[in-house]
Amino acid sequence: MALIEADRLRVWRAVMRWWSRQRATCSFNNVELKAAIDDVDDWVETNQSSFIAALPTAFANGSSAGQKAALLMFVVMKRYGHDLPAEEN
Repeated sequence: MALIEADRLRVWRAVMRWWSRQRATCSFNNVELKAAIDDVDDWVETNQSSFIAALPTAFANGSSAGQKAALLMFVVMKRYGHDLPAEEN
C-alpha cells in the first residue's frame, strides 16, 4: 500500500535533514525532491511483486514485509556508498 501524504511528507523532511547533516550539495529544490519521493513511492507500489518474486522462496515466504523492506534498504544503501546503521568497522 502506497504511503499516505502525511508519511510522504515525513520522508521528505527526514531526507532533507539527513542530507543537511551530511552537508550534501543538491542541484534540485524542495518541490522537486518531494515529487521524486512521490514517484519513488509509486514505483515501489508498482514493483513490489517483482521484488518479492526475485527473492529466494524461503526468505520471501518466511520474512515479514518489514524485513523485506529492510533488506532492500540495506542493499541499496551499501550499493551506493552509504554506511549501514548496523555496520561494524
